[in-house]
Amino acid sequence: MDKYSVNNFSKENYLSVEKKFDCDFVFFIFNFLYSSDDIESAVNISLSKIGMKYEHSVLAIITADKKSKVFKVNNLWKYDKGIYSNDDILKFPLYFRFEENLFQDYKNLFFLNNENIDNTPNFISEEAINKGVKSFIISCFYEDEEKSEFIFYGNKENKDLSDFHRQTLIEVSKIMSVFIRLNKDNKQINMFSLRDPITGLYNYDEFVSKLSESIKRIDDKLTAAVCYFDIDNFSYVNETFGYKSGDNVLLDFSKEIKENDNCFGCRVYSDFFVMFFVSKSKDDIINKISEKNNNFINNQKLVYPASDIRVSTGIYFVENKDYDAATAIDNANLARKSIKDKKGELYGIYNESMRIERNFEQSILGELHEAIDKNHLKLYLQPKFDLKTRKIVGAEALVRWKDQDGKMKYPDQFIPVLEKTGYIIELDFFMYEKTLQFMRKWIDDGKTPIPVSVNFSRVHINIENFVERVNSLAEKYNVDKGLIELEITESSLLNNSAKMKECILNLRNKGFKIDIDDFGT
Repeated sequence: MDKYSVNNFSKENYLSVEKKFDCDFVFFIFNFLYSSDDIESAVNISLSKIGMKYEHSVLAIITADKKSKVFKVNNLWKYDKGIYSNDDILKFPLYFRFEENLFQDYKNLFFLNNENIDNTPNFISEEAINKGVKSFIISCFYEDEEKSEFIFYGNKENKDLSDFHRQTLIEVSKIMSVFIRLNKDNKQINMFSLRDPITGLYNYDEFVSKLSESIKRIDDKLTAAVCYFDIDNFSYVNETFGYKSGDNVLLDFSKEIKENDNCFGCRVYSDFFVMFFVSKSKDDIINKISEKNNNFINNQKLVYPASDIRVSTGIYFVENKDYDAATAIDNANLARKSIKDKKGELYGIYNESMRIERNFEQSILGELHEAIDKNHLKLYLQPKFDLKTRKIVGAEALVRWKDQDGKMKYPDQFIPVLEKTGYIIELDFFMYEKTLQFMRKWIDDGKTPIPVSVNFSRVHINIENFVERVNSLAEKYNVDKGLIELEITESSLLNNSAKMKECILNLRNKGFKIDIDDFGT
């Protein structure tokens, strides 16, 4: 691909990307926009949140009028100036020349990386070059015969985004586009506050309200449950056949949980659904839920025979009429998460140990930053001996968590939690830098340094600029890279092996040594 070219992130490229995105951030944007009384202000603030989180230089929502052949900036945020007022927006330089078919092939997302001015595409304005915009992303979310509307993400550097970053922008753009369009019709907003526009099921807030009342009125002779559903491999349909087909799948599933005398449901977001179900017994509920799921799966197999669409379901049996609706939903979701990565298990039933485990995880995450700030995370070096000479030939960096009361937390108590939530990245780089500082002190004190191995979780393989970050820290402390051994677990080689191989080769080319940990397991 030419250095200055459009990377079409629609059909071909999209097929090869496993759909992973920052669910928590996407859901935050959705809730923020949904709960706001002033959509216009909420959109501006959302642009700010996105720009700050992903370090973009400028974000704008722009309309291309096909009749007048002009662009209009509707909302604008810049990293160094924040949200622009209406008057200031008028002074914002446009980076495009109008072209009739500018978005014809890029209805979803495309990425431009500008490193060669001589090959500038026709639709790039000279203003973009003059103002130092080196790369940008456009997400076109609406187009008809009169106009196109899109979100512009601009950068003052050549920013090559990870698939995770790009997919997050796709999901955020889709959510924002809904509210931007609905903001133009208050009647639609009122309707949207009660019903999901794709499935026609209750919206989440309306569902919670109805659930609260239904729990209080449960017949003592019946059994009630809150069920949380996740359509596994839903992304296959979106990526292979397009979002319209994906919407049809969501609509098909909604038919299984549509409102009747025994149940009602809602789509939480994306491909997540929740339902309240009443029947004569727990076994009957489990059987009916399994029947609904199997009916949906079998129907999808007929339409998409190459897919592996399944449904992961969490079930919480409501035992107390005074129970809070939101907590009941959360319990069902905890049960769903308990079987998410367990193939063959299609439903999980909530038990109190799940909440105890979740509370423990939250306590670990809540204490992590304080532990880093107050130096409670300690570096220990475990020596490596040559069995023939009995001399120390290296060491392995280990982490121990020492609380204020002097009690130790050992890795098996907190590492799995941090890996599960992604916070392991922060811990790994913290300990890596601690190791480099220690080795630098050895050298400064005139001692002969020995190779030290440092653990990095398999989670890092999906992180943008991982190799560059590892390399820059070694250069910062001026430590010979040949003395640094990076440990990766054998199991990490089984997931995305091509990406891992590329990562290992890049690190070795920069002088680092690679160790395989847990070999043979």
